[in-house]
Amino acid sequence: MKGIVAELQAQLAEKEAEYNKAMGEKNAAEAEANRCQMRLGLAQRLVNALGSENDRWAKSIEDISESLKVLVGDVILGSSFVSYAEPFIKKYREAVVKNFFKWLKERKIQSNQS
Repeated sequence: MKGIVAELQAQLAEKEAEYNKAMGEKNAAEAEANRCQMRLGLAQRLVNALGSENDRWAKSIEDISESLKVLVGDVILGSSFVSYAEPFIKKYREAVVKNFFKWLKERKIQSNQS
């Protein structure tokens, strides 16, 4: 009888060890699932935040593209005015600037001023 009890206790100890090992694996899997769930939540928040930035970036690209169309004309006007028109009195400056605009228009160069 003592032999049967000892054998049953050994089997019980073995089953308890298997149970504890299985519970440890289960707890580790649950912890990993919670970490993954948290990362997924953070990733979704990041994607949502970047999604709203997409509209702003698209608008910025449009604005920059429009600005590039007039950049050459604006640079020509600014540098021409500083180089040629600034030293003159108002009457001559107005005539020179008018000629600058005419010159740009003839060459189909866009600027913010034309």
